[in-house]
Amino acid sequence: MKSILFCMRYFNGNYKDSLSTKFSSQISAASNLELDVWYIACKEDGIYLCHKDNQQRISPIKFRETKSIFYTVRYYTALYQSIISIVSQNNRFDYVYIRNMFVTPSYIKALKQIQRKGSKCIVEIPTYPAMSEYSSEKNILRRITLFIQNKFEILSCKHVDLFALIGEPATQYHGRPAVNIGNGIHICDIPLRKQEVLKDEIHILALASMSRWQGFDRIIEGMYEYRQKGGNKQIKFHLVGPDGDGSIKEWRALSNQYGLQDSVLFEGPIYGDDLTLFINKCDIGVASLGLYRKGFNNTSVLKIREYMVRGIPFIYAGNDFALNENNNFHIKVPNDDSTIDIQRIVEFALMIRKNTQVSIQMRKYAKENMTWEKQFVKIFNEFIK
Repeated sequence: MKSILFCMRYFNGNYKDSLSTKFSSQISAASNLELDVWYIACKEDGIYLCHKDNQQRISPIKFRETKSIFYTVRYYTALYQSIISIVSQNNRFDYVYIRNMFVTPSYIKALKQIQRKGSKCIVEIPTYPAMSEYSSEKNILRRITLFIQNKFEILSCKHVDLFALIGEPATQYHGRPAVNIGNGIHICDIPLRKQEVLKDEIHILALASMSRWQGFDRIIEGMYEYRQKGGNKQIKFHLVGPDGDGSIKEWRALSNQYGLQDSVLFEGPIYGDDLTLFINKCDIGVASLGLYRKGFNNTSVLKIREYMVRGIPFIYAGNDFALNENNNFHIKVPNDDSTIDIQRIVEFALMIRKNTQVSIQMRKYAKENMTWEKQFVKIFNEFIK
């Protein structure tokens, strides 16, 4: 049995972040592919090496929610030092899978140690090309940070065997071999939607971290136009998730300006069973509508995969290669600043209500096309060509 070590900022203690579900899915998928899975886990009291039911603390550094650049450098340095320690003290892993994170000089040292031990090093680039995000970033400090991070990445590339790119098609990354993958999902952990139709209302759900590049203002603009044109359906737009960059304040002001404060509802974060009950009451989901604001047209949005598994039809912008555009459970809209046509969304929702099998069909499609097992097979096949 071949072994793999996953290295990412993965929380499996009391604290959770938006990527915890993704990382749990990756770990489960690798186990399903009969790999001996080891992984690094971050907890409130330190960084741990985990293998099955065994956990060993490697570093005592405590995680804190902070935007301090000094703490960020210190924390990620400790994380990379932990990788060095783990790789040095254990027998060789066949694969080491690292999600691209905040880079410090210790990152390059960690890659060198992985290379010395003879492991195949795979680095996932979750947003490719990353410099497209740099060019669209308005915060000066973040632009500087992204620029420096890119320079560190270029220096580290020669120690990487394969890059797994999520985004635009490419076969190389800074001169090193690359394979395109999409985000995957672990189906078993997510319940199927049981739709509860509210006949006099259309409920639209945006489930995300609320950031400018989500483009949800396009829906608000569309709702205003729909009313101006005499639209007679009651539309409720639920924004579920935390504020990412101050966009909630802007979108709230926009909805108030248009007199939509009773129709655009900022619900905050909702999780677990409460989220499932909430989704059952919604007709349509909304994936990212503002990829163009980051300079992207091709993407692999995790939220689309969750909508697919739950069985809630959705609208999206850009190109997602895992989707068949002829399927009847989603609408693709232009990846630009145009206003969303709410009348079209209303007609779509009413049509979907007549298809009692749509949720089952969506989940089946996700199982066949969108699992992490499917993505990992693409990666490991690169080493057996």
